[in-house]
Amino acid sequence: MVDRKRVLATLGAVSMLWAAGCSEKNAGMAITQEDSAQRRAEHHTYTQSMRDNVLVLDSSIVDTCFVPHAADLSGLGIDRITRMGEAFGSIGGTIRYRTSLRDEELVDARLASVREFLAASGFDTDIITVEAGLARSAGMTAAESIERRNAGFSGGDDAGAPPAMMPAGAQ
Repeated sequence: MVDRKRVLATLGAVSMLWAAGCSEKNAGMAITQEDSAQRRAEHHTYTQSMRDNVLVLDSSIVDTCFVPHAADLSGLGIDRITRMGEAFGSIGGTIRYRTSLRDEELVDARLASVREFLAASGFDTDIITVEAGLARSAGMTAAESIERRNAGFSGGDDAGAPPAMMPAGAQ
């Protein structure tokens, strides 16, 4: 037979533990998350000019900048195009949409969506143009990549391995 006092004591202890878990002491967790976000934001201010330089060099958007199977911009697309518009500023440039889609109607609708977004965001669409095409940065050929990779590393079985993949102390 179950002892009624023991059951009530157990329920009381569980209730107290539950109440302690929901107390104000745990409010600090939200502050920690906010502090973490603030630190990330501060870090981004230091690297923003480097990222803008890469954006201007590349000058491209891809399919992930759009909602799948639609002409609407995704959150990533809105962020990237906004940064490109700010980076192009008064110098202007061409945003190139790099895609493997064969649906020309969808490609044209996506290009129009980017143009409309730029205009609605207050960017000068006379100096910032949008077209389908490859990114401006050519990248490097496979042979060039292999040559640079092999020239950058030396030693035994780890020759050619990226530094992050090498054993500790082998760098």
